[in-house]
Amino acid sequence: MKKALLLIALLAVITACKKERIKPSIAGRWELRNESGGWGVNRDYPAGNGNGYTFSSDGHYEFLRDTAKVTGAYSVKIDSTFNGYQVGTIHFSLYNQSEPIQRKADTISIGTSVADGIVGKYVRVR
Repeated sequence: MKKALLLIALLAVITACKKERIKPSIAGRWELRNESGGWGVNRDYPAGNGNGYTFSSDGHYEFLRDTAKVTGAYSVKIDSTFNGYQVGTIHFSLYNQSEPIQRKADTISIGTSVADGIVGKYVRVR
C-alpha cells in the first residue's frame, strides 16, 4: 500500500512540474514598436514600420529589419507567469542562441537589458 501511495505521489509531482510550451500561440506577424536598454537606447517605432518577426506554427521564423532578412527555426519554453506575463526563453537555431521572452496578450518582449543588452518590444499585427 505504501508503495502505491508513493508511486501516486511521485506521478503527481512529475506531472505538476511539466513546463508549458507555446508554439502556435506566438504564430503570426509581430512588428517592432520599441527598443530599450544598452547604452541608453530607447527608440520608438511607428506602426507600419515593417521591422519584426513572422513566426510560423511549424517552428520557423523570419526576421526583417530594414533591408536585412534572417530565417531559421525557433522554439519557445515558458517557465513561469508573473503579473499576467508568460516568462521564458526563445531559442533561435540559426545562431544557437536563446533569449528571454515575455508575452502578455498581443505583445512580446525579446531580449534582456542585463549586460547592456537590448530588449525589443513587438506587437502582433496579424
